[in-house]
Amino acid sequence: MRYLIPLLFLPVMCFTKAPKNASRDIMDSKPFSDSVFIEGYYIRVLTKKEINEQAKNRERRLQSKSIVVPYETLGISSFVRKTEIEKKGLYSVVENFSKRTRTEAFIECDKYNAESISEAFGIEKAKLLTCEWPRLSSGDSYYTTNRKSNYCFKIYSLSGWFLKLRVDTDDKRNAVTNKQLKLIPLNKTEFDMYYFMHAKSYSSLPSELRDSIRLWKEVKPIF
Repeated sequence: MRYLIPLLFLPVMCFTKAPKNASRDIMDSKPFSDSVFIEGYYIRVLTKKEINEQAKNRERRLQSKSIVVPYETLGISSFVRKTEIEKKGLYSVVENFSKRTRTEAFIECDKYNAESISEAFGIEKAKLLTCEWPRLSSGDSYYTTNRKSNYCFKIYSLSGWFLKLRVDTDDKRNAVTNKQLKLIPLNKTEFDMYYFMHAKSYSSLPSELRDSIRLWKEVKPIF
């Protein structure tokens, strides 16, 4: 289902484009004694259909026409361990991104998540708010695997420190936890959830995955 929305009432979203191979080393020391270091990738998966709609909407906007907004979109983002990609392969991870296949959850740091986790786990809110999520550029490039797929994605190499939390799947009090439960197998009674604290390094195009990735399309944002 799709809706026509007058251009005048659509909120403006701004993105900053960074060089395709931009990378940065940030922190070499452990920020907290109870944090764990993990290497992996931050991946945002979308359907190719919605990116094609984005390209059409940009053209409509340039022509001062109403924009067609899809009723449903995928747009799921998550951190994935490097070892999971090595074990399952990038194609398998991307194809199952929205299914109940996760055995652990990774949470981005922001004010909302900090407040929710502080209340649920009794962790000092001020400590959680010292986290620094790297400014990963959205850019204009969308990638796909070297196998036929209905999905495209953005991917960044990211390593850093996380706070490890043990979650009981029967505990429905926490909004952040409830969102993650939708991706955890129904037979799991508990799982580990990791709250991101600080990055050690990140790169906008992981060199070690280039043989598994190909550029699918470059599409500028609607605005």
